[in-house]
Amino acid sequence: AYRRDGLASSADTIQRFRIAALPPAAGGSAAAAGESFRLVSDAPWVSRSAPTVTLDQNGAALVEVRYDASQLAQPGRYVGTVFGHSVSDSASGPLFALPNTVIVTDTAAAFAARSRKAPGGTAARFFIRVPAQGAGLAVRAVARDSLVPGVLSLYEPSGRPSRATEALNLGGDGPAHVSAVLSVNDAVPGVWELVMQSLPGREFRYDIEASVPGARIAGVDSNSATPRVTFAAASTADTTLTVTAEQLGITRLRDIAIVNGAPVRDTLEPPSWATALVVEISIPRSQWSAVTDFSMVAYDRDGAQLGQGAMNYDFHRFEVELPERRAGSFPVQVELFPAFAHEGAPARFDLRMRVTFVGAARPLQVSAGRDVTAGSDSASVRIPGGGTASVTIGALRPLPPAPGWDEWIRVRAVDRRTDWVVLERYIAVHRAP
Repeated sequence: AYRRDGLASSADTIQRFRIAALPPAAGGSAAAAGESFRLVSDAPWVSRSAPTVTLDQNGAALVEVRYDASQLAQPGRYVGTVFGHSVSDSASGPLFALPNTVIVTDTAAAFAARSRKAPGGTAARFFIRVPAQGAGLAVRAVARDSLVPGVLSLYEPSGRPSRATEALNLGGDGPAHVSAVLSVNDAVPGVWELVMQSLPGREFRYDIEASVPGARIAGVDSNSATPRVTFAAASTADTTLTVTAEQLGITRLRDIAIVNGAPVRDTLEPPSWATALVVEISIPRSQWSAVTDFSMVAYDRDGAQLGQGAMNYDFHRFEVELPERRAGSFPVQVELFPAFAHEGAPARFDLRMRVTFVGAARPLQVSAGRDVTAGSDSASVRIPGGGTASVTIGALRPLPPAPGWDEWIRVRAVDRRTDWVVLERYIAVHRAP
């Protein structure tokens, strides 16, 4: 049992397991029915409802395990296992194990761990919950001894490495201070795991902090050339934000159908101002198990590879740098090449692809409220406790090519009291037809 999101409530203390004997064809005993097992827990917070369990006439049984919520008060990862020993053979080892893992996050939207020590070759785990309402996440860490290396890894609620920042190396050959800002686009809601890993041989001393911004993005109106972004306070305290915005490039989001497993090729013409191409592929979770391999390759006009990526999870992003001083037309072909866990490929397989051309960031005008004419490169916005406030963004300059493409902008908001905790979101601003 894996409770990544912790216990649902203080009354959520029962976990049931169904056990069954292997059939004789798989090496089990034909006389398994009626066999009894003594249940033993290796953790004080895990107990069994009955000391023994007996298989029924079908060779199966239900085991009920109870959790002591009072012993799960401190944030962290709790692991406890109930083992089943044969009642008829007291000398035998455990014949089955029922593991239980419960993650307990801090109830606050931030944590700070200072002057921590990790012996060589060990890992320390920290957990923080990111709410569902457009909040993002900020992380920073410091190596107390800059000569000793460590690695900070970030994992999403599903357990996959962060799609934005998988790992940060600090100390040793890396910087002593590291930080990461996960945008609203990339900070998947749920319980995040931060793992500080020390390398073998030397103790690693460090500080680590993580925080969910004190405001969230409650709404975006991006259907005009002057988009509006609404911020909401995450608490009852007043919050003052400094908001900036930048125009990064253009983007296009399309639904793609793979027919009979055939590769899909999309030919694009990068604008002259573009310095990079970013490709994002998203496959519905319900369909992901049908895929065994999925490669993405970008080719230039001569067939040379510009970059590639391989999907290990249902979302993948890869970036390709474009050559500088391109002369004339420079078509780029993006190829999607799937492989399926079936003898025959499905007749149709749907996915979503976002293609973005990015160039030098250009500051945009931001104004509090609706009057974009009073805007400047930044705006100070006061959000009353429990309330909302909006900004309007202007001075977008249409970037070719226009048909089917949207402007791609980034909005950032910083609370003056915690300037390292940045609320960030990338927004596609729809162009009028």
